[in-house]
Amino acid sequence: MDIIESSNVIILEGRSSLFPDFVEISRTYNLMATDAMHVSVMKKHGITNIATNDSDFERVDWIKVWKPL
Repeated sequence: MDIIESSNVIILEGRSSLFPDFVEISRTYNLMATDAMHVSVMKKHGITNIATNDSDFERVDWIKVWKPL
């Protein structure tokens, strides 16, 4: 935890208030629960970029997927 606190990383929480949006995102983009929760949190905070090798996020038209080497 000390490493995170000393870096420029901010940890965002998912809340139960995101549930309706989470369900809609899951259905719209055919995402598994954990992916849909990530997208819900991203949407709430205006985040449009994600670094991942999970190609499922490419189905979300407003997200730019960056694939790590």
